[in-house]
Amino acid sequence: LSLADTNGITLGKAGTNVLALQGKNNSSVGYIRFGNDTGDLGWNGTHLSYGGVYFRSDRLGVGQDNPQTEVHVGRNVAASGTLGSAPSRITLEQTNNTDWSGGEAAGEVLFKKGDDVFAAIRGEHTRSGGPHSWEDGGLTFWSAPSGSESPTATRRMTLSAEGVLAINTTPSDATTYRLTVSGKVPV
Repeated sequence: LSLADTNGITLGKAGTNVLALQGKNNSSVGYIRFGNDTGDLGWNGTHLSYGGVYFRSDRLGVGQDNPQTEVHVGRNVAASGTLGSAPSRITLEQTNNTDWSGGEAAGEVLFKKGDDVFAAIRGEHTRSGGPHSWEDGGLTFWSAPSGSESPTATRRMTLSAEGVLAINTTPSDATTYRLTVSGKVPV
């Protein structure tokens, strides 16, 4: 199916159940525009893109038209000293409510092999009791013990909402100690 003049597009069949979209002026490219959106979704001859999102060689680039890893996020702008305005950022957000209780996570990054989680970083409620709001959030770091064929990650380190760092234990009272360690520490 041919649409418009030499600057138009051609619709055809690329394979079984596959639509081919080609520009008449250049058969290596093809773009689609939806409704009143001014952005185009399309193939430019090397990769699929929409706005600043690029799909190339089984990789996703956000702000990167030639992603170097499976997910590559970045923008070519100056660095920022303000939290939440860095050039490259990823947000994990809990949106269903504002209350959470001790040990509950609002977001996490999981490291897996098959079905086994062998490490994780979690943004979680680090104070006892609940429910509390956003200001009670801390970070916990998890890893699996060595020598286990099917590892289950366990909490190894906690940075609490009060700024207390605990290694292999739970955070102490922030007014007493800023660092709590369970185990031997060479000094």
